[in-house]
Amino acid sequence: VPAPATVEIVKGIPIYQNDLGGELTTPTGAAIMAAVADGFGPIAGFTIENIGYGAGSRVHEDRPNYLRVCSGRLGKGVAETGWIHERLRLIETDMDDEIGETYSYLFERLFAGGALDVHLTAIQMKKNRPGHRLGVLTTADLLDDLIRIILDEASTLGVRVTEVDRYSLPRRFETIDLDGGTIQVKIAERDGRVVKAAPEYESCLAYARDRNLPLREVYRRVHAKLVEKFPVDMTAS
Repeated sequence: VPAPATVEIVKGIPIYQNDLGGELTTPTGAAIMAAVADGFGPIAGFTIENIGYGAGSRVHEDRPNYLRVCSGRLGKGVAETGWIHERLRLIETDMDDEIGETYSYLFERLFAGGALDVHLTAIQMKKNRPGHRLGVLTTADLLDDLIRIILDEASTLGVRVTEVDRYSLPRRFETIDLDGGTIQVKIAERDGRVVKAAPEYESCLAYARDRNLPLREVYRRVHAKLVEKFPVDMTAS
């Protein structure tokens, strides 16, 4: 228990085990869930609309033998809220013995591995040692790969993983003309209206180097273009 066929089917799917000592998931049930479900996790933020029960024939001494299925909506869509809701994973680890030079390459590898965000926070650790907390935001499917990178590249011996909800504005990228060149900018919208726009750093850096301009001056020119193009102040970076 569980049956070999069930174990094969649920590869890559989070599982739950208790002390009942009997089969809780049949190969048929596992196959249906593996084929139909887009993901697996807690139901926080889930709005239940319908509930159904099915009773099994096996009798347990301390609990009823029911299967419950709930259907509903996971949060509200962009059309209702104006923002995107995602269930992500936050990987964290605390280090007080890491060499400062290694962080740059660690960040590089994590972003190349698909991390959505990577950050460091200064903390005070045991024995009054100054240290850093590494935080990596990622999707569930990349979790194992990014943990492997951290354990390979950093001095830490382990990490913590927390499920987090991210709410973000829909965004898109545009290219604007700037004095004979081009700059990529990120545009954020809500309810079909542009609410934020910011230049992309790498694009501005390449433009500044190509024309031997201060990076700050390139940002100033791009911000002026954005304010001109959109009806609200787009100078926030």
